[in-house]
Amino acid sequence: MRAGSYAVWKGEVFECNRRGSKVYLHVESSKPCPEGFEKHPQRGWVRLVHISEVERRFSVTTTAVWQGQRVEVDSIRDGKAALSGKSPRPGDAPKHPSIMVERYGEWQVLVPEYELTEVVEKYHDSI
Repeated sequence: MRAGSYAVWKGEVFECNRRGSKVYLHVESSKPCPEGFEKHPQRGWVRLVHISEVERRFSVTTTAVWQGQRVEVDSIRDGKAALSGKSPRPGDAPKHPSIMVERYGEWQVLVPEYELTEVVEKYHDSI
């Protein structure tokens, strides 16, 4: 499952984020360090490359069902899914120990990826 921004570099797909003419490529910390990557304190392994080295960039918008509610999947890292959702009424957020309830019924939570069902991914090419 994917959610977020990605780049194809040397034939492999990496989660990424762009900063001007550079692209940060990310690899989960649970995987071995690829050659030329460095340890990042929060993001596993990272490598900075020039945008011209990237073969293709794309984003993935993902929705799923978690605890009976349709949610947006904001990111997936190390087997955990960062979700956001909106309850019909404030205070009606799903019951979960790590849920963060925000204003107007909007909430966020980090859960194991395997708890998601009815996953729908939409791919969008980046310019």
